[in-house]
Amino acid sequence: MAMVLVATGLTACGGDDPADTDAASSTADTASPQPATTEPATTAPATTEPATTPASEDGADPAVLERLRTILVRAEDLPPEAGWIEEPESEGEADAEPTDCLGLAFDAVGVQDLDASDGAVQRSFSAPDAPAFLTFGAAVSDPMPDLDRLAELVADCDGATDPDGTTYVVVRQPQFELVEESVSFLLNADQAGSMFNLLFVMAQRDDVTVFSAATAVVGEAEPDVEVVLGMVQLMLDRI
Repeated sequence: MAMVLVATGLTACGGDDPADTDAASSTADTASPQPATTEPATTAPATTEPATTPASEDGADPAVLERLRTILVRAEDLPPEAGWIEEPESEGEADAEPTDCLGLAFDAVGVQDLDASDGAVQRSFSAPDAPAFLTFGAAVSDPMPDLDRLAELVADCDGATDPDGTTYVVVRQPQFELVEESVSFLLNADQAGSMFNLLFVMAQRDDVTVFSAATAVVGEAEPDVEVVLGMVQLMLDRI
C-alpha cells in the first residue's frame, strides 16, 4: 500500500536516500506576450457543462481513497513521546518485477500490486533520535490477498538469500495476529553486514486490508511492538 510496505521498511533501513531525486528542469516556453488587439472580441456563448469530480492520476476512485485515508494511521495517532516524523510521499515509479524472496512472496498473493490498485494509501514515519521506521497502509482490492498463502510463502524465506546477498531469519508471530484474517512475522535481514529487524502485521476486515510495520537497525533500536499492534487495531476499528 504503496501499501507495502515491507519493501519500504527494508529500503529505509538499507540506507537509500529518499531525498535523492532528479532536479526537474523547467522547460516552459518563453513566448512573448501578444499585444492586445483593438478589435472587440466575439464572445462565444458560454457552454455550461456539468461539474465533474476530476479523476486522480492513477485512476483511483476519489471516494475510495478518501475512505481509506480516514482508516489510515495519522501522525496524531502515534505516541507523542517518540516524536515520530511523517515522511514525504514518494513519487510514483514504475513497478519493477521483484527478485527478492519477500517481494516474490507478496507478489504471488497480490499484495505487491496493492500500491498500484484502484484503492490504496500508505504513510511512513521515522524516529528523529533512532534508526527506526513505521509504515502503515490500507487498501481495497478484489480479490483480497490470501493471507494464509502469504504466511506460507514468507515462512519459506527463512534462511533464503536474495540475489543481492540479503539473508533472512523469519519467525511467525501468531500472538500478534489480532483477528482471524491476519498474519504477522518478525524478520531479521542482513544486507551486506547491515542488519535490521522488521515486525509486520497484516489484517483484513470486510473489504479492507490494513498493514502495520516497524523496522529498526539491530543494536541501535527495536521494533515497537506495542505501536504496531495498537495501530493495526485502530485501523480495524475504523473500517
